[in-house]
Amino acid sequence: MRLRLSLHPKPFPYTESGEPDPGDWGAIHLQLCDENGENVRDILRQEWHLTGIARWFRLHAEALLSEPPHPSLVGESIADAIGRFYSDDTEPEEQEFDAVLQYRQRHGLRFAMRGTDIPDVYIGFWNGRLEVSGSAGPGLWSEPIDGLDNVLAVCERVVSENSIARSEP
Repeated sequence: MRLRLSLHPKPFPYTESGEPDPGDWGAIHLQLCDENGENVRDILRQEWHLTGIARWFRLHAEALLSEPPHPSLVGESIADAIGRFYSDDTEPEEQEFDAVLQYRQRHGLRFAMRGTDIPDVYIGFWNGRLEVSGSAGPGLWSEPIDGLDNVLAVCERVVSENSIARSEP
């Protein structure tokens, strides 16, 4: 399985309410695809700031591809382990709580899209493989993925194009 990310610019819909156009608004579509490129699961479909998610993927690429989970995280998947950590009746030490929060910031898509409410989706190295997992829809789900080549290529293009557009007079 592999992830496919599509980022398509769209007109900013809130200018009539007085909001300034951020210049990077668009449609974000993250899919899990099989080896033939067929969509198996829509992971995320949202309108938001394109450069925000693109920069998050670029900033955390190394962690997403290789960082081992925090020792406090135990479960069948990243999403399962994080859910268990926060539902445990024992109060974690502050350092442990902070370390898990920092792990979530590097692996959870919610942190890529601050200010909007999206399902819990995590990407990272888990049980010897790269996975995407979440708690959206009916119950937990988890799938191994081959890598992030498409995602990182799309993000690189969007950040480069946005940087060029913002530097033009």
